[in-house]
Amino acid sequence: MKKLLERVKRLIFVPKCIFCGEVLPLSITVCLCEKCRAQAPFANDKICERCGKPIDMVQGDLICKTCRNEKRYFDKGISVFVYEEKPKQAIIRFKFYNKKSFARTLGSLLAQAIKDKLTDMEIDILTYVPLHPKRLRERGYHQTKMLAHYVSEICGLPMQEVLVKTHYTPPQRTLKAAERKQNIANSFWVALDIKGKSVLLIDDVYTTGITVNTCAKALKKAGAKQVLVATVAIGKDF
Repeated sequence: MKKLLERVKRLIFVPKCIFCGEVLPLSITVCLCEKCRAQAPFANDKICERCGKPIDMVQGDLICKTCRNEKRYFDKGISVFVYEEKPKQAIIRFKFYNKKSFARTLGSLLAQAIKDKLTDMEIDILTYVPLHPKRLRERGYHQTKMLAHYVSEICGLPMQEVLVKTHYTPPQRTLKAAERKQNIANSFWVALDIKGKSVLLIDDVYTTGITVNTCAKALKKAGAKQVLVATVAIGKDF
């Protein structure tokens, strides 16, 4: 009977590595094979102390050019991966091709990164970058909320729907860097009282940082004491 149940379970859900597709043991919950994990571009070394973006360190400078030259409303950002081919393709499939099963693995990896990199940070509320209702209907699911759910579950942090997307805007990925800031300016509204709170904001990808920075601006304007940002992947050359 036990063998039969295992065979049925495998027919219903076959764990596969989200990077290469290798079939994994049924007991696996984080679907990343050993080979892909060993070769993965983790965003751990030579990164900006403010946003977590990979940088070429010159004369001990630990802050990237963007964080030096532009106003950052978030206090610190961390990511799991550098936004290179394998993580990029996994996120694209999760976000645009209905691979909702990837949420557990990506969320679990993000939760571990938060535990490792934000150990000493006070966090009162966990939230996520919201989707406009029209975009949610188009996509059929809320990918950042799914990630935040697993982070909340694993890290034991209370998740709340703090931000609301008030304007339906073109996807940021379709715009040039100069257009992105204007595209989402004033499009986020804070729905809860967060005065004096430390907020952890979840998103899938950090490229230019404009989306999370705009969200952080709204959170700070609403009285947040601190805003931390955690994403699955972060771009290097944006």
